[in-house]
Amino acid sequence: MQTTRLEEDNSMSERILTDIQHIIYNDISLKEFSIVPVTENKNKSPVLYEEHNLGLESWCIKHVYRYVYMELFRVRPLLRKNRLPQHNVEKINKLLIGALLIHPDVSTFWNMRRELVQYGEISLDKELLLTKLVLSHKNKSNEAFAYRKWILTRLIKSINKERVNFAILLLDEEFSVSEMAAQKAQNNYHAWNHRIWCIENIAKKTAVVESPEYLNIILSQLDFSVEWIDKHVSEHSGFQYRQYLCNSILNNTVETAPYNQNYQFLIAPYVGIDIMRYKNIPYLNKLLGNRESVIRNDPEEMLKCYNYVYYFIILLSDLFYYIRKLNEMFPGHESIWYHRRYVIYHLLKAAYDYHGLTWKRNLDLNEVYISNFENISNNIINCDLGIVQEKYQVRDRKRYPKILKYELDKVETSFLHSRIIQDEAVFISESIAGNCSDVQRDLAQRHEKWSKFVLRFNRI
Repeated sequence: MQTTRLEEDNSMSERILTDIQHIIYNDISLKEFSIVPVTENKNKSPVLYEEHNLGLESWCIKHVYRYVYMELFRVRPLLRKNRLPQHNVEKINKLLIGALLIHPDVSTFWNMRRELVQYGEISLDKELLLTKLVLSHKNKSNEAFAYRKWILTRLIKSINKERVNFAILLLDEEFSVSEMAAQKAQNNYHAWNHRIWCIENIAKKTAVVESPEYLNIILSQLDFSVEWIDKHVSEHSGFQYRQYLCNSILNNTVETAPYNQNYQFLIAPYVGIDIMRYKNIPYLNKLLGNRESVIRNDPEEMLKCYNYVYYFIILLSDLFYYIRKLNEMFPGHESIWYHRRYVIYHLLKAAYDYHGLTWKRNLDLNEVYISNFENISNNIINCDLGIVQEKYQVRDRKRYPKILKYELDKVETSFLHSRIIQDEAVFISESIAGNCSDVQRDLAQRHEKWSKFVLRFNRI
């Protein structure tokens, strides 16, 4: 009697798996897979299919998974040696589809699919669809993302200058899948890291990076990151992705269209330097000071300056407009302040790199001197936070190190450096003015300490 019951369960599981495979292999527009909570068998097929969405009723999960688990581990040694008959290979493919949809965190099952791909038994396109369905159900499945990368690695080997459009289509699909996974799980770093991996491997390591499309991809993703952050301001992952995109500007290899006018419009009131009037090198000279080593007739040097200008106007638009807007609309969010630190740090770092200077931002212990109220030397810069604290009645009377004066370098005497310090003072003051929350006040004070003791902004 027990044997008969087991055979019936196995027969039912086989029918369910056949239905699932048939749907997946005949609908290339499938969107999602989910397990629907239905506790009773209503004497009908538990496979649900509607409007390009696939579902499986939960009451059958334990029967189907027990069946596929037993069958797969029974044939595992034969598959590893590629000694299975063709009809058994097709059955294993079907079993693996069901197993991975139900429980995608078993590495053995993914490895078995890798072996089927290597033996030429299943197509890469179907594997991308399968992993998409898995990620729609298990949004943070590291095994699914790893397998998808493995499939993509095999696909991108064929990308050359004649197949740039194929690479762009592939990128668009991966962006869509990673966005879907990120939408379903907060701070889904697996999804964002996959998105970055795709740019690194599909865009940067193929012919795409040598085409004008590379910069267009980065700029369009920057626009996407703004839309995402506006809706998920507390998630550090969205800011991290935007920071990666900003740094990717410097990897551009083709000088394409004129600079985006939106960025110019946003920073014009704060910078006052018109990029349409001062092209590339003159613009950088106005912003950072003259650099003696510029070779104006060198194409590589011209491209480098082009990338630097784009990099600066994007970071400056974040500093002067976007971060300020976010801070006004969503005060008290730590992610905004951390992004501001990133922007300021990389603006200054790029300025030093442009001039070929070493940025000595770390304090030497020999330069730090703790003074008391009665004996303050004339060659000491007071870094206490008392000015802002007294103005806004913040009671934090800790004593802070006093930093020795030192000779300013070319970056510290530049227009960019002075403009950043000026804006920092205003931004911090505005952030803690009025009836701000304790969280916002604490974030502003921590940021001020960081500015003074890490960047040595002594005039804030």
